[in-house]
Amino acid sequence: MNLKEVREKAKLSQAAFAKTIGVSSSAVASVEAGRMKTSQKIIDKVKEVYGEVIEPEVKKVQAAEKKVEEKIEAVEKKAEAVVNGAIETKEKAEKKVAETKEKVAETKEKVAETKAKAAKAKAKAVETTTKAKAVAAKAEKKVKKTTKAAGAAAAGAVKKVLPKKPEVVIQSPMGGEITPEAILAKIGEADKVYVRVDVNKAYWVKGDEAGSVDLW
Repeated sequence: MNLKEVREKAKLSQAAFAKTIGVSSSAVASVEAGRMKTSQKIIDKVKEVYGEVIEPEVKKVQAAEKKVEEKIEAVEKKAEAVVNGAIETKEKAEKKVAETKEKVAETKEKVAETKAKAAKAKAKAVETTTKAKAVAAKAEKKVKKTTKAAGAAAAGAVKKVLPKKPEVVIQSPMGGEITPEAILAKIGEADKVYVRVDVNKAYWVKGDEAGSVDLW
């Protein structure tokens, strides 16, 4: 008989039972839950008060050992299955590696052939490119020379045809001066600009927007 069986036979709660044998209720709860071994004090007190003999915890130990043995057996079986699976996997892997090596060898051979062809094509392309560059350089040199001559001639012709652009200066009644270029620099981009020196303003319009800047 174990401690719980003695208590239940006496029809007592853990607290009441613990009081009769002179221990704490937590000690009784721990023994019944298997968290603590039954002390010799409890065994002796139970025998004294209730006339019951608590069996040594050999059965619990045996039960625990049995569970451990069962777990070990289960682990061994699982390990054996894993080993067998690993051997099978290894054999499959070795076969796959052999097949892969064969394919790699074939691929290397094809790659070597392709590289040889590519090298020939590259050599021919380099030769063609070199010739083309030489022809292009010669043509570019000729074009530059012709363009330079044509540009010089055109510049001379334009210089002769176009009159010199006069500098326009706007003078304020207060004595300040400003050029149209300076006004545009103040305003930035605009569609129209209206200059009124009498109020020292330049009015601008850009799309739906409008504004003004001071001239001086």
